[in-house]
Formats: sequence, structure tokens, C-alpha cells
Amino acid sequence: MLIEEKGILPPASRPFLIVGLLGAFTTFSTFSLDSIRLIEQGEWLMALGNIFANVCISLIGVTVGLYFGRLL
Repeated sequence: MLIEEKGILPPASRPFLIVGLLGAFTTFSTFSLDSIRLIEQGEWLMALGNIFANVCISLIGVTVGLYFGRLL
């Protein structure tokens, strides 16, 4: 892997970049692709439900995470 060969990032930062950041991009891409495919298939209600559910659940997750993070 280029990051390891060039020593661009310290070993402790690699999991964050590879799993965290890139994982988030692929998750968002999957969410977007699923929504677009539903729209292309004429499933507008399902697409809007998918978008609404994903955004709302994400916001709830962030809110709960912030709440518990602040307790620490």
C-alpha cells in the first residue's frame, strides 16, 4: 500500500484513514446509489423513505453519541 511504502502517515493514523474515512465514503456512496436506483425504478416513495430514514437515524445517532461523549 502506498501509504505504508512512503511512510505518509504514522501507523496509529492508518486505521482511521483506511477504515474510518474511506469506510464513510463507501457507506455514503451506497446510500446514494440505493436512493438513485429507487428513483430510476420509479419508486419515489421508497427513495424518499430511504433518504429520510438514513438522515434521521444518522442525526439521532450523532445526538446520542454527543450526549454520551459529553458525559465522559
